[in-house]
Amino acid sequence: MSVEYDLVIIGNTPEALFAASEATRFPGRIALVWSNKPDDLWLNRHLYQLNSFFDSNLSRELRFKEENNLSILAAQGVDILTGEAEFVRLPSLAVVVEKRKLKSHRYLLATGSQPALPPLDGLENIQYLTSLSLWQRQNWTQLPNELTIIGDSVNTIELAQLLHRQGKQVNLITPSAQILPQVDVEASRILQAILESQGIKIYNASSISQIREIEGKPWLQAGDQAIETQQVLITPIGNPNIN
Repeated sequence: MSVEYDLVIIGNTPEALFAASEATRFPGRIALVWSNKPDDLWLNRHLYQLNSFFDSNLSRELRFKEENNLSILAAQGVDILTGEAEFVRLPSLAVVVEKRKLKSHRYLLATGSQPALPPLDGLENIQYLTSLSLWQRQNWTQLPNELTIIGDSVNTIELAQLLHRQGKQVNLITPSAQILPQVDVEASRILQAILESQGIKIYNASSISQIREIEGKPWLQAGDQAIETQQVLITPIGNPNIN
């Protein structure tokens, strides 16, 4: 059976859910192909992090919300298909899911990404934390009083605020000219002003050229600034799952 769509989204990722939700704002027929593979654990991973740091009631509420996303999309008119998707070229380009052939004007591969450390010269010379390993800690009070975070993602900003609220002195080094370079410039400036008013020190447009350990403490050369700190925290960048 062949079905015509305006957009077919493939992937069981947060990006796929977001794309499907945004697509419902426009006229057209939409399908979301949700893989039934058991190895996509992005939701469970994030909920574990939340449950280990926040009230467990919050994590249960978020789990309920996420598990109902597919039902919400279906109620908005998105066709939800579960199974493995395979592209076929003949007699015309289409996606086959459980013996159903889906033809569409557009196809979106929302494959998500895997975390990877950014290339930083000298990082191997010091003991550092990543945001992933930080979430696994049960007690953040055991962290040093001063931390330097490297990154410019939403996750980076969240961690900077959370650590500051835990009483930590936080330095934030961003390689971009503004924090959250993907958002509006004025909105970014307002957010940075709020963070700085709270006591978070921000170094914009500061590429890390050197990382060393001097007298037992990490030392970073960020742009024209030499920064000494007690702990370096790296927020991984995302590598698309395209293999």
